[in-house]
Amino acid sequence: IYYSNSGENTDFNYWWQAHALDVLVDGFIRTGNSGYTNKIVLLYNGIAKRNNGGFINGFYDDMAWMALAMLRAYDNTGVDAYNQVVHILWNDIKTGWDSTFGGGIYWQKEPRNFKDVAANATACILASRLYREFNNNEDLEWAKKIHSWLKATLIDSINGIVWDGIKLQGNEAIVQPQQYTYNYGTYLGACLELYKIEKDESYLNEAVKTANIAENSLETNGILKDEGGNDGGLFKGIYIRYLVQLVMEPTLDESLKNNYKSFLNRNVVSLWDRAKKPGVALFNHDWQAIPVGDVDLASQLGAMMLLEGEALLEHP
Repeated sequence: IYYSNSGENTDFNYWWQAHALDVLVDGFIRTGNSGYTNKIVLLYNGIAKRNNGGFINGFYDDMAWMALAMLRAYDNTGVDAYNQVVHILWNDIKTGWDSTFGGGIYWQKEPRNFKDVAANATACILASRLYREFNNNEDLEWAKKIHSWLKATLIDSINGIVWDGIKLQGNEAIVQPQQYTYNYGTYLGACLELYKIEKDESYLNEAVKTANIAENSLETNGILKDEGGNDGGLFKGIYIRYLVQLVMEPTLDESLKNNYKSFLNRNVVSLWDRAKKPGVALFNHDWQAIPVGDVDLASQLGAMMLLEGEALLEHP
């Protein structure tokens, strides 16, 4: 597995390792270099070893991140073991849905009192991709059901703000008002995946609206806001991953594409010129400041997603 920071801390964080796998797949797609596939094998074995011999986890969102990365690994290497993990995880993720709050998948298995965008939008993306790959109608039904619940429950119907989640406090359901870049990214991604299947313009319009709100309200000086180290270091990279997918959508209006490309390029320049440690490619979670001390894996992965996204747009 990867160290949890540049100081070689060996703590195991399952969902960080899932995104490390995703970034290895990015590298393999970009280069075709077998060094990446060799590392994917090592990471697959390492995660299983550190995670009690398998991939099932106590957090539904973490398993969805892992399943998405494993599906991409399978699609680009053909290794069936990765596909097997995807289906094991997907079957477990579906058990997180119940009628509390009108539906939705919980964030974690215990206690079952909070449902969020991270678990549900990610599961919607997974279900959509599984449908496109294996043509199981049940997966499409899940994707549409999850999206409908998300839109009705955690998306502001007037201005499109993406709230973090909904929580049971006493006997009352309270929407949590925090706004995070990765929630905008995964909801954008869920809309885009359903648009690719259904060709319903309303899904694409929703994805564009979400991207525009994020660009206008979650940035500082034109750069995506700092959401802190540790888990927060991954948030912006996840947003970027799905924004890049939107830019690559062939039917997207050209002026919108150019606007998003400019936004991405501005963030890349700031990351490289202002947030890189001198003499080494280690990056801060704040893309406008040089890192001090050790760089954690989450922040490094967030930066890598931005760089890989830019590389993909330059050489699709």
